[in-house]
Amino acid sequence: MNEKIINEYINEDMINPAKYKNQVSFSGVVVFLGLWASVISQSFYIFPLMLLLFIVSLIVVLKVKSSQLTLKKKLIIQTIIYFNWFLQFELLATMFFVYEFGWNFGVVLLYLPAILISITLCIVKAQNLKKGGKSKTFPWAIFATVPVALGIFGGLRSGKALNEVLKTLSTRSYTIVMISILVIISCFFSIGAYNIQKLYYLRKYNIMLLK
Repeated sequence: MNEKIINEYINEDMINPAKYKNQVSFSGVVVFLGLWASVISQSFYIFPLMLLLFIVSLIVVLKVKSSQLTLKKKLIIQTIIYFNWFLQFELLATMFFVYEFGWNFGVVLLYLPAILISITLCIVKAQNLKKGGKSKTFPWAIFATVPVALGIFGGLRSGKALNEVLKTLSTRSYTIVMISILVIISCFFSIGAYNIQKLYYLRKYNIMLLK
């Protein structure tokens, strides 16, 4: 592989260190939703995991950030941030799933899409880098434009239609919709797998640990 391209890949899409705390803190909203869901479902054994994950992630990020930041430490922090967000949404989906269907093999399937996407992203990226292709930043703007486009073209009519559809759903169907949405959102954070891949290349090619 071209080490210059590898270096460019490792240094791209880095989160501003000033935003590390906020990136973790904002996931507290999902934890709050987990508290609400646990009260509604009367199942309090998953929420403590969400809370513990949030607290541990925040402490570790702040501790690592307090020391001199190298490129390696930045990648570790980013891995923790993405992993925290991914698990928060997955655990919330798990809470809804267990409440509706109980503990069964379906719980494993909730995590499978994001895992497969992560593996696929890293394989495709590795193949692209081997061919000498320059790495491209992930098109986050696509996700930002989707709701905007829906709002422009859908308007109030689509909102009313959606409301009518939701009214016809049974409680179980509504729960399935909620679980599906949470799993899809968690898949967006599978992009965090790139940070693990970057750490691998960082060690393999002995890239300079930049501040």
